[in-house]
Amino acid sequence: MATPINFPEANAVLQKPASMTDEECCPLPILRTDDGQCISQWQLGPEELISINQTHCVTIGILSGRTQPPMWVQGSAPALEQQNESNLVLHARAEMKAAGLWNEDADYGGEVANAVLQLVQVLSYQGHSGGSHAQTLALFEKLARFQPLGPLTNDPAEWMEVVGQVGGTQLLWQNRRQPDAFSTDGGKTFYTLDGPEGRDFIHTAADFKAAA
Repeated sequence: MATPINFPEANAVLQKPASMTDEECCPLPILRTDDGQCISQWQLGPEELISINQTHCVTIGILSGRTQPPMWVQGSAPALEQQNESNLVLHARAEMKAAGLWNEDADYGGEVANAVLQLVQVLSYQGHSGGSHAQTLALFEKLARFQPLGPLTNDPAEWMEVVGQVGGTQLLWQNRRQPDAFSTDGGKTFYTLDGPEGRDFIHTAADFKAAA
């Protein structure tokens, strides 16, 4: 279950009802605004984050009898969202808005911009230095493009047969680590479809036994 947390902008604490135990309820730090809002922040555990990523849903419970006051749920409190955003996130948000990526006629209804903004927010939250920022981007780009981090090898487990009908054309193997790499000799040599040399350049796979 999510845990209420204190935050720098909190200016009041709502105490638990006298009829409830500490196990049933705990004090709630809030930001009480002049227009009648009570804003709190809640920290989610790892299992809850996994569940939200899978379902895109949260569950809200309020012990208020048969009704409840108006409320909202979002990723961060409205009063805190903009001032807590880093320069990187503000830059990404402003640039994508200026480029029209959230317009009604934007590709995929603006979801591409939403996805990119989430990635930028995570990158910003990690608090990288200049060096680790560059290394993180380079590593992420390779993995996100389904590219290997090391040389392709002649390990049979690294290659899968994709053409091999009896009486058909020459056998063909595809690399499991780099989908655009194909071999005609079981992974000893290979060519790539997306590389600058194309299928005309034959690469020699590294010896996986020597690498091990």
